[in-house]
Amino acid sequence: MRRAAALLFLCGLALVPVMHPLHVDLLGSVLIPADVCLIAAGAAWLLAAARRQVPFRWGPFPVAVGCYLAVVLLGAARGATTEAVNYLVIGFYVGGLGLLAYNLVPVVIGFDAVVKAWLVGTAIAVGLALVGVLLFYAGVRSPRDNGLLTGYGNVPAGDYPRISGVFLNPNMFCNYLVISGLFLVAAIERGWLSTARGAAALLALGVAVAFTLSPGLGDVGLAGALWAGWSRGGVLSARLRRATVVVGTLGAIGFAVLTCISLGAAKSGAIHASPRVHVWHQAATTFVHHPLLGAGLGGRIVHFRIAPGGEYITDAHNVWLSIAAQLGLLGVVALAAVLIAAVGRQPGRLLRAPIPRALVIAVVCTFFYEGLSMSVEHFRHVWLVLGLLAAVTGSSHSMRSRSPSALEAAA
Repeated sequence: MRRAAALLFLCGLALVPVMHPLHVDLLGSVLIPADVCLIAAGAAWLLAAARRQVPFRWGPFPVAVGCYLAVVLLGAARGATTEAVNYLVIGFYVGGLGLLAYNLVPVVIGFDAVVKAWLVGTAIAVGLALVGVLLFYAGVRSPRDNGLLTGYGNVPAGDYPRISGVFLNPNMFCNYLVISGLFLVAAIERGWLSTARGAAALLALGVAVAFTLSPGLGDVGLAGALWAGWSRGGVLSARLRRATVVVGTLGAIGFAVLTCISLGAAKSGAIHASPRVHVWHQAATTFVHHPLLGAGLGGRIVHFRIAPGGEYITDAHNVWLSIAAQLGLLGVVALAAVLIAAVGRQPGRLLRAPIPRALVIAVVCTFFYEGLSMSVEHFRHVWLVLGLLAAVTGSSHSMRSRSPSALEAAA
């Protein structure tokens, strides 16, 4: 069962990017190939734990996730709708992914194998995204004919593609690629790739992420700035690290400002607030009316039409406002507790080695930059990263006396 759980988990991790068109609509969400593998991996791990082949790792992270899921359950009970039940199932599933990674990876799989499996998935996603770009410039420009494209949204339409690849939307794709870029840099620093091959891989990934045209593009700069500022040594000189910090930070600020502006109106010379600003205001208003427990899951916390006759936005496009509006202050505190538990008591130690550093930066960028312009609380890969980060901290009562810490294993 240990080996089966490990193989299924690694297959699921590599298949996480493969969402479109290989998915089935289920419970208000979608079931993708990775879900089949990851659910099977969870079942295999539970059987192995029941047979005492693997220990159940205890610690602050499982407790924090359990408290968060209890708040989600309360929010679903208050919503009391079919959609609330859908959100409940999704919340428990992604939380379970975090717990699975926390328990399975340091004991059975190892962090090197996990990062390599993730990069296999990244290669698939980036390769198909580049195919989508080439098809666009070859004349296949409709998302109906070129399934790797998506609509422009708030971005002015033009003679350029907007790519979602095999992801369900470009913002999710952008977040995944930023995290993948961090793992790729860690792989280069670990010596798995030569500098030349690593640079080529980063260039291909950079092209793919650029064509997502996502507000999260500023996260590329922020991730680079944090890596350069928190790393010592490596292939960059001190002067180049300082330049990366400055340029990356300015780029992140610039994209954050653009997120607040309606780019379609700006093209005609007018400056108006973007649709995101309007839904942020609506979500904040909902929170003010329901500050402690939120409005509950499944309710209409935002409802904004992008243009006359156009589609409505029903998502808060901000993870913290989304949680606050639906689950109130209690939900915000519960999610913050999950992040704190994942980072552990000595975050400075995590910055000394490439893989732990990549995980820390991924969480910071996801929840405190990209998460400010998109709701990431249901992203599968985000909860997997949280579980991996918690596992790296080695905050496990059941393993302290039996093996080296997870941090040492990932270094």
